[in-house]
Amino acid sequence: MTEAVESFPEGVPKPEVSATIPDWSGDTPQGWWDPSRKLIRSLRRWQAWTASSRPWAPLMRRWRGLEHRVWSVITGADIPANTRIGGHVDIGAGAKIIGPVTIGDHALIGANAVVVKDAPPHTVLAAPAAQSLPQHRGRSIVNAVLDGSEISR
Repeated sequence: MTEAVESFPEGVPKPEVSATIPDWSGDTPQGWWDPSRKLIRSLRRWQAWTASSRPWAPLMRRWRGLEHRVWSVITGADIPANTRIGGHVDIGAGAKIIGPVTIGDHALIGANAVVVKDAPPHTVLAAPAAQSLPQHRGRSIVNAVLDGSEISR
Protein backbone atom coordinates (compact mmCIF):
# COMPACT_ATOMS: atom_id res chain seq x y z
CA MET A 1 0.00 0.00 0.00
CA THR A 2 2.87 2.37 0.72
CA GLU A 3 4.32 1.69 -2.72
CA ALA A 4 1.10 2.85 -4.37
CA VAL A 5 1.31 6.19 -2.58
CA GLU A 6 4.98 6.68 -3.43
CA SER A 7 4.64 5.70 -7.10
CA PHE A 8 2.84 8.81 -8.31
CA PRO A 9 3.90 10.05 -11.75
CA GLU A 10 6.51 12.79 -11.91
CA GLY A 11 5.01 16.23 -11.31
CA VAL A 12 1.81 14.90 -9.71
CA PRO A 13 1.70 15.83 -6.02
CA LYS A 14 1.03 13.04 -3.54
CA PRO A 15 -2.29 13.42 -1.76
CA GLU A 16 -1.83 14.49 1.83
CA VAL A 17 -4.00 13.08 4.55
CA SER A 18 -4.38 15.60 7.31
CA ALA A 19 -6.26 15.26 10.56
CA THR A 20 -6.30 19.00 11.16
CA ILE A 21 -7.59 20.08 7.74
CA PRO A 22 -10.96 18.40 7.21
CA ASP A 23 -11.48 16.56 3.96
CA TRP A 24 -15.09 15.52 3.99
CA SER A 25 -15.21 14.56 0.33
CA GLY A 26 -15.50 10.93 1.42
CA ASP A 27 -18.52 11.84 3.56
CA THR A 28 -20.43 13.37 0.65
CA PRO A 29 -23.35 11.15 -0.39
CA GLN A 30 -22.86 9.69 -3.85
CA GLY A 31 -26.57 9.44 -4.56
CA TRP A 32 -29.99 9.83 -3.03
CA TRP A 33 -29.69 6.58 -1.06
CA ASP A 34 -26.32 6.51 0.66
CA PRO A 35 -27.18 5.89 4.33
CA SER A 36 -23.69 5.55 5.86
CA ARG A 37 -22.45 8.81 4.40
CA LYS A 38 -25.69 10.59 5.30
CA LEU A 39 -25.27 9.38 8.89
CA ILE A 40 -21.78 10.89 9.16
CA ARG A 41 -22.94 14.09 7.44
CA SER A 42 -25.85 14.42 9.87
CA LEU A 43 -23.50 13.89 12.83
CA ARG A 44 -21.10 16.58 11.61
CA ARG A 45 -23.99 18.99 10.96
CA TRP A 46 -25.42 18.40 14.45
CA GLN A 47 -22.02 19.05 16.00
CA ALA A 48 -21.63 22.27 13.96
CA TRP A 49 -24.99 23.57 15.18
CA THR A 50 -24.15 22.60 18.76
CA ALA A 51 -21.12 24.90 18.61
CA SER A 52 -23.12 27.70 16.96
CA SER A 53 -24.42 30.73 18.86
CA ARG A 54 -26.87 31.89 16.19
CA PRO A 55 -30.42 32.64 17.38
CA TRP A 56 -31.89 29.72 15.40
CA ALA A 57 -29.24 27.25 16.57
CA PRO A 58 -31.52 25.47 19.11
CA LEU A 59 -34.08 24.76 16.38
CA MET A 60 -31.43 23.55 13.93
CA ARG A 61 -29.82 21.41 16.66
CA ARG A 62 -33.14 19.64 17.19
CA TRP A 63 -33.66 19.18 13.45
CA ARG A 64 -30.16 17.79 12.91
CA GLY A 65 -30.55 15.58 15.99
CA LEU A 66 -33.72 14.10 14.51
CA GLU A 67 -31.95 13.63 11.17
CA HIS A 68 -29.10 11.83 12.97
CA ARG A 69 -31.55 9.50 14.74
CA VAL A 70 -33.29 8.64 11.48
CA TRP A 71 -30.04 7.72 9.72
CA SER A 72 -28.83 5.83 12.82
CA VAL A 73 -31.93 3.64 12.68
CA ILE A 74 -31.62 3.12 8.93
CA THR A 75 -27.93 2.18 9.04
CA GLY A 76 -28.11 0.25 12.29
CA ALA A 77 -25.01 2.11 13.49
CA ASP A 78 -24.63 3.11 17.10
CA ILE A 79 -22.74 6.39 16.99
CA PRO A 80 -24.10 8.82 19.60
CA ALA A 81 -24.38 12.44 18.56
CA ASN A 82 -22.13 13.53 21.43
CA THR A 83 -19.20 11.46 20.11
CA ARG A 84 -16.24 13.55 18.95
CA ILE A 85 -14.65 12.03 15.85
CA GLY A 86 -11.20 13.27 14.88
CA GLY A 87 -9.84 13.75 11.40
CA HIS A 88 -9.31 10.83 9.01
CA VAL A 89 -11.00 8.22 11.21
CA ASP A 90 -12.22 4.94 9.72
CA ILE A 91 -15.11 3.19 11.47
CA GLY A 92 -15.85 -0.38 10.43
CA ALA A 93 -19.28 -1.80 9.73
CA GLY A 94 -21.30 -2.67 12.80
CA ALA A 95 -19.03 -0.81 15.22
CA LYS A 96 -20.78 0.37 18.37
CA ILE A 97 -19.69 3.51 20.15
CA ILE A 98 -21.16 3.72 23.63
CA GLY A 99 -21.24 6.95 25.59
CA PRO A 100 -19.69 10.33 24.98
CA VAL A 101 -16.22 9.30 23.79
CA THR A 102 -13.56 11.05 21.74
CA ILE A 103 -11.94 9.24 18.85
CA GLY A 104 -8.51 10.66 18.02
CA ASP A 105 -7.11 11.58 14.63
CA HIS A 106 -6.20 8.74 12.24
CA ALA A 107 -7.82 6.09 14.45
CA LEU A 108 -9.07 2.84 12.95
CA ILE A 109 -12.07 1.10 14.50
CA GLY A 110 -12.64 -2.45 13.30
CA ALA A 111 -15.91 -3.99 12.25
CA ASN A 112 -18.18 -4.96 15.17
CA ALA A 113 -15.87 -3.31 17.72
CA VAL A 114 -17.49 -1.92 20.86
CA VAL A 115 -15.88 1.38 21.92
CA VAL A 116 -16.56 2.39 25.53
CA LYS A 117 -13.66 4.75 26.26
CA ASP A 118 -11.65 7.42 24.46
CA ALA A 119 -9.39 6.31 21.62
CA PRO A 120 -6.07 8.18 21.37
CA PRO A 121 -4.79 9.30 17.95
CA HIS A 122 -3.31 6.62 15.65
CA THR A 123 -5.00 3.80 17.56
CA VAL A 124 -6.30 0.60 16.02
CA LEU A 125 -9.29 -0.78 17.94
CA ALA A 126 -10.50 -4.29 17.20
CA ALA A 127 -13.51 -6.38 18.22
CA PRO A 128 -14.99 -7.57 20.44
CA ALA A 129 -14.26 -5.17 23.29
CA ALA A 130 -12.33 -2.57 21.23
CA GLN A 131 -8.90 -3.49 22.53
CA SER A 132 -5.99 -1.43 21.31
CA LEU A 133 -3.81 -3.65 19.15
CA PRO A 134 -0.09 -3.83 19.92
CA GLN A 135 2.81 -2.86 17.71
CA HIS A 136 4.08 -5.73 15.61
CA ARG A 137 7.87 -5.89 15.45
CA GLY A 138 8.18 -2.13 15.52
CA ARG A 139 5.49 -1.62 12.87
CA SER A 140 1.84 -0.91 13.30
CA ILE A 141 -0.47 -3.89 13.22
CA VAL A 142 -2.14 -2.47 10.10
CA ASN A 143 1.11 -2.57 8.12
CA ALA A 144 1.78 -6.08 9.38
CA VAL A 145 -1.62 -7.25 8.17
CA LEU A 146 -1.15 -5.57 4.80
CA ASP A 147 2.26 -7.22 4.41
CA GLY A 148 0.76 -10.63 5.20
CA SER A 149 2.94 -11.18 8.28
CA GLU A 150 1.87 -13.61 10.93
CA ILE A 151 0.53 -11.77 13.94
CA SER A 152 0.96 -13.05 17.47
CA ARG A 153 -0.33 -11.51 20.63
